[in-house]
Amino acid sequence: MYRLNKRKRREERERKGAKEGKRGEEEEKNEEDKEEEENEEDKEEEEEEEEEEEEENEEDKEEEMRTRRRKTWRRRRRNR
Repeated sequence: MYRLNKRKRREERERKGAKEGKRGEEEEKNEEDKEEEENEEDKEEEEEEEEEEEEENEEDKEEEMRTRRRKTWRRRRRNR
């Protein structure tokens, strides 16, 4: 009787362990998927920031060129 109960408990623990092992694998997979999504989001954010910086740089260059043209025009006008 004792051995029978002991064997049943052992088998039950093994079954639970197998279930937990599957759960563990699923959890790991879910965590990996979340990490991949976060990495993709981070890459997208970085790309957006780079694009914004490039646009700002272009705008700054354009503004600088306008300022130079104005100054040049004013100098020419004064020198006439």
